[in-house]
Amino acid sequence: MRKSIKVKMVLLFATLVTILGSLIGFISYDMSKKLITDSVSKQAEKITYEASKLIDVDKYEQLLNANTETDYYYKLREDFNILKETNGLKYLYTMKREKTDKGNEYRYVVDGAPKDSKDASAMNQVEENANDFPLMRQAFDTGKKQLGEFSYTKEYGAVITTFIPIHSKTGQFLGIVGADFNVNSVYKKMQSDKITIIIITVAIILLSILVIYLFTAYLVAPLVKLKKHVELVDAGDLSLTFETERKDEIGILAQSFNTLVQDLRKVISHINESSLELADSTSGLLNKANQTKVASDKIALSMQHISDGSTTQHTSLKESVTIIEDMSAGVGQIAEASTNVSILSNKTLSESEQGNRKVSGAIEQMEAIANSVAHSASLIETLKSHSTEISNILNLIQEISAQTNLLSLNAGIEAARAGEEGKGFAIVATEIRKLSERSKLAAENIRSIVEKITHDTDQAVHSMNSVGEEVKEGISLVGETGVAFKTILKAVQDVTSQIAEVSATSEEMSAATQEITSSVNKTSQIAEETLIKTNDSVSSTVEQNELVDNMTLSIENLSEMANLLKEMTSKFKL
Repeated sequence: MRKSIKVKMVLLFATLVTILGSLIGFISYDMSKKLITDSVSKQAEKITYEASKLIDVDKYEQLLNANTETDYYYKLREDFNILKETNGLKYLYTMKREKTDKGNEYRYVVDGAPKDSKDASAMNQVEENANDFPLMRQAFDTGKKQLGEFSYTKEYGAVITTFIPIHSKTGQFLGIVGADFNVNSVYKKMQSDKITIIIITVAIILLSILVIYLFTAYLVAPLVKLKKHVELVDAGDLSLTFETERKDEIGILAQSFNTLVQDLRKVISHINESSLELADSTSGLLNKANQTKVASDKIALSMQHISDGSTTQHTSLKESVTIIEDMSAGVGQIAEASTNVSILSNKTLSESEQGNRKVSGAIEQMEAIANSVAHSASLIETLKSHSTEISNILNLIQEISAQTNLLSLNAGIEAARAGEEGKGFAIVATEIRKLSERSKLAAENIRSIVEKITHDTDQAVHSMNSVGEEVKEGISLVGETGVAFKTILKAVQDVTSQIAEVSATSEEMSAATQEITSSVNKTSQIAEETLIKTNDSVSSTVEQNELVDNMTLSIENLSEMANLLKEMTSKFKL
């Protein structure tokens, strides 16, 4: 559910006033409580100091050590009672702290109450409500005085307590002196004042809320009226005005609203007139756009036919270029092959001429070989005759060796017969026989070699005769080869001449086909550029046609918007 601005303002200011009133009341109560506590604490501090002066620390320390009621205990209790009654204290006492398994225990030592008092705390009595007195525990923890602890319990009522530490002459902490002021009457008065402050605060808050409500109603009333006028304007009524005598921001807002309504009235009137003119203009534009669309469709159809023709022409030219390039490649290969054949022919001619020269040289060499073979044959025959002579000489040597051997044998026999005198001759005969045997053996070896030479010589003679015949046949064949080479040389010369002519013609054909290929490539490029431009023209025509369609659609939308605008402005009451 939507809240009005008046409710929001009332809630906001009421909340602020409530918070401020409560805060002021709390601060007032707390300050009065603190003022009373400080005043009573200062008085209690003086009395507590007086009480601490009554303590003989040496005897008090002995009392703590004895941990029982001694004469000094009763004397100090009586002195505390006199001081308490004199200054109107509720309680005046000393305490100590002992550590146990359960923690710290706070015990009374001397309670300044009359001897016959039933409310007096006995010596070593434990204070069960120690947690209700934080300043007391703090005094034991720090060993310093603690002033102005305000506490309220059912047992003791409302009291303000001051704690003063007790130290021995050596500075040892012995315990504390506590003085409680009875502030029940003050506490009751403070509670009464607290209720009064609450009542006053609530009354002020309620009165403030009433004033805020009335003031908010005064402020918001023109805004409520203005809200109704705005709702009427939203419904289309621009004939009204907002009247007010306020001179503040709300009055300025009312004037601005009137100015806005007047300006809006003028704008709506102008829009109404413009929408009528726009509707008439869009009708004419729509007719022209339709005519333009028909013309664009015809242009697009014509450009499409041109594009199809250009595509066919470009395809044919590309095929022609491919064929001519293949033909040019073939002619180039022919020219290259002709050039290679011409080179090979020239090389063959050169080889043929060189072969002819070598054949002539071979003939001459074969004749020289024939002469050498004949000469070698004669030399071998001479060697054969010499071998025969050597064989005869060897026969003679063998005969001499045999006779020498026989003579040496006879000489040996004669030497044997001579005895001692013939020993030297026998030795000579023995050596001669050995020499004869060695000569015989050498002659046999030489005969074997000579026989082998004779055998080899016979084979050489036979071979030389065969070689002579073959050399004669070779000379005949080489002669025939020379005649054939001369015939080949003449044929190669004729072929080389014809191949040179074919190579020149092939090179001319290759150059011509390259020029044709270049021309056809240029024509193909021109056709391709023509095709691209034609396609661009077709695309442009299609885009133009789409633009005309979009323009027609925009004009139709504009016409609809003009009619809609006219309908919207017609609801306003000018």
